[in-house]
Amino acid sequence: MSRLITTFDNSLGILILTVENQLAKQFVIDYYNGLAKNNEYPRDLRVICFVTTTNYQIRPEDIDEMVDSLKQASGNYERLTEAFVAEDPYSTVITTLFSEKAQIRNYRSKVFSTKEAALKWLLD
Repeated sequence: MSRLITTFDNSLGILILTVENQLAKQFVIDYYNGLAKNNEYPRDLRVICFVTTTNYQIRPEDIDEMVDSLKQASGNYERLTEAFVAEDPYSTVITTLFSEKAQIRNYRSKVFSTKEAALKWLLD
């Protein structure tokens, strides 16, 4: 069973997400639906998402629907920035395709192979 662990690091001002086990399309859609309804996070939200221990169940044809849910969520934020930390080739490709398709005015994302690089980019 999939599990999403969320922690907000107040000192860095970053939402930290760790996805454990499998990552399926509906899981991503539910995450963005939750962001859309959340009124507690800063409106300039920076997120680091670790998908390093995740078995991706997402196919390229799932990406458009996931981007649609991201569009709805991003409407509630001034800016939404996500850094994805992925290690294996498949998750890197799928996450990169998602990032490239997510051409939204107030959204930017990038895929990294290390936590250090992702944090540096988020904090710059």
